[in-house]
Amino acid sequence: MIKTAKDKKDEQIETLKTARNSEERKNKEYEEEISRRLVEAERENMRLKQVIMGKDRTITSLSERCAANDDVTEVAKQKDELENKALQERVKEPKQQTAAFKKNWNK
Repeated sequence: MIKTAKDKKDEQIETLKTARNSEERKNKEYEEEISRRLVEAERENMRLKQVIMGKDRTITSLSERCAANDDVTEVAKQKDELENKALQERVKEPKQQTAAFKKNWNK
């Protein structure tokens, strides 16, 4: 059987329609895959934001505790310095008295 030009053209049109339908199905599948991945990425992004916010709260809390500890440490250091000075003064006093006594004794 000899195909007429119209039959050949109709066959080409059918082939092109089939190819186009196949391409449209692939494109639709790609779009669905991209949408699925986008939703997944958005969920992961939200989860990571929550993790970051939790870590920020932890850092803030630790910073506040460190600042409080630094204040306590500074107060304790100042108190120790004052006590050390007072102790040095108490140690100096008997030495000065002894030196004065020796000076008066030797006269």
